[in-house]
Amino acid sequence: MNKKEMKQIQIVDVIANKLSGGSDITGECISNVDVDFIIDTPQEIVIFDKIYRIDRIKLLSSYDELVFRLASKTIIFEELEVSKIFVHKIYNLLNDLQSKGNLLSGWDFRDEVLEILSDNNRLSSINYREESGEVFGTLFVWGTDENGFWNQRYKCFQSEIENYLSKISNYEDYDFEFKYILY
Repeated sequence: MNKKEMKQIQIVDVIANKLSGGSDITGECISNVDVDFIIDTPQEIVIFDKIYRIDRIKLLSSYDELVFRLASKTIIFEELEVSKIFVHKIYNLLNDLQSKGNLLSGWDFRDEVLEILSDNNRLSSINYREESGEVFGTLFVWGTDENGFWNQRYKCFQSEIENYLSKISNYEDYDFEFKYILY
């Protein structure tokens, strides 16, 4: 499908599956967002002997940021990149959707969606630096100190892990472990 054909596809419905906010045990604000933007022309992709139908773009919360994913009613395609054409269409809808009395009233996603549009690394779930082929992921660090259990997440490239771990290891009273997960 070329860009001209993609621009013809319209968003015909918006479904807010989940919108909630609060704070975690550390007091940090967290959001749980799951919004479907239904497209008028579902697309089919063939993987081996199965045909999958993509009929929506999901706006989801993932750790501490929002992400867009192509999806059907039952499957989220984590690895497929969402075209900026669709992200622009959603961004243009947000003013109306977030106005008083509408579906997303009380929520403001515009700044983060604008940030997504300016950062190609956030349009797909597996990110990499093209020049080096280096993969982007999340470094999870957890441990205990005199105040009890703590954890921290850092979004980083593999080459940046040592930098983050050296910052943490400066705290001698901490006993910590880490795990790097690509996503």
